[in-house]
Amino acid sequence: MLSAELADLTVREWLTQLGQSERMQQRFWDIVALATLNEAPERASADMFARVLDQAFLHAKRDSTMVISRVGLSDLYTTDAQSFIEARGGAIRLNAEVASIDFARDTIGQRAVSVTLRDGERISAETLISAVPYFALRRMLAPELIAESPSLRHLPEFKSAPIVTINLWYDRSVTELEFVGLLDSPVEWVFNKNAIAGESHRARQHLALVISGAHTAAKQTKEELIALATNEMARFFPASRQAQLQHAFVVREHDATISHTVGLARLRPPQRTEFEHFFLAGDWTATGLPATIEGAVWSGQECARLIESSPPRSISQPPPFRV
Repeated sequence: MLSAELADLTVREWLTQLGQSERMQQRFWDIVALATLNEAPERASADMFARVLDQAFLHAKRDSTMVISRVGLSDLYTTDAQSFIEARGGAIRLNAEVASIDFARDTIGQRAVSVTLRDGERISAETLISAVPYFALRRMLAPELIAESPSLRHLPEFKSAPIVTINLWYDRSVTELEFVGLLDSPVEWVFNKNAIAGESHRARQHLALVISGAHTAAKQTKEELIALATNEMARFFPASRQAQLQHAFVVREHDATISHTVGLARLRPPQRTEFEHFFLAGDWTATGLPATIEGAVWSGQECARLIESSPPRSISQPPPFRV
């Protein structure tokens, strides 16, 4: 079945069509879908799930390797990226919020010429790459420009899928596992932050309990979420019943990812827009992948390829696949 056909089906509909039993879906496929798409199978689009399966299981064995970062994502990515840019004469401006992206019209059409910061400073540029989320980009563009743009006019239709993380600190170790998925639970994953950071020797244990596609959980109070987390810990990890909870902290990411609902793939814009000198990067763009780090990286690389090869005006597409 082609990806275009799968775009009109939910993950649940597709798996049922393939003859997957209810138990098999609940015990395996639903976990994979929720973890990779950040949406429930009843809401998530089958085309993106098929892409995940294609990339993870239908090629080299190493493609399905599980990798866990031992450091925070800022240490993993941004420090080296900043050093790379600055070593080549580039500059990084922190806390420089962009109020608007500015365009000018010439004989060819509209082109991006500068950005205006919140403090009024205007920075001109030969080429602009927007790497912000779709909801941030919406605030930077004039509504009439969005409405008239073939590549940007669907921005108002994008919705977000939240992720909730409940961090618990116990006075003693309650599990030696680095991470584990929970079945028949509102919590999908438990991450042992001590073990991941190589600090299993510490008496106090920090666990992060993750709820994906958390449309309901994101609306619950901090107290309700902490109670939910501690109850699930007591159910799955009996050692936590004797441990003392010393601290708890809840993180709600309301705009964690785009909501991968049916038909969304057709609305995601490519890296090249119709505006001269203006490109789009980010996991929400047309990467052929869900809203993942891999998709974000691909989009950035594609922007670089397009800028390097301009002209001609050619757009690379994510590799096709059949399932």
